[in-house]
Amino acid sequence: MRHHVNTYFWRTYTGAELDFVEQGDGKLLGYEIKWKNKKAKAPKTWMDSYNESYFKYINLENYQDFCCI
Repeated sequence: MRHHVNTYFWRTYTGAELDFVEQGDGKLLGYEIKWKNKKAKAPKTWMDSYNESYFKYINLENYQDFCCI
């Protein structure tokens, strides 16, 4: 099943950023993508501005869940 979404990159003037953002079905999903298994959390400005949004951290351990749906 294909999902039609708008895709974006998100960055503030102060440098906070998310690598990939999807908007569709009334939802806003932000993704941070890292090669190594570092810890990551949603930028505070993202959560403050879009408090109904979702955030997911993608890394080597879980990337197949993201790219191969």
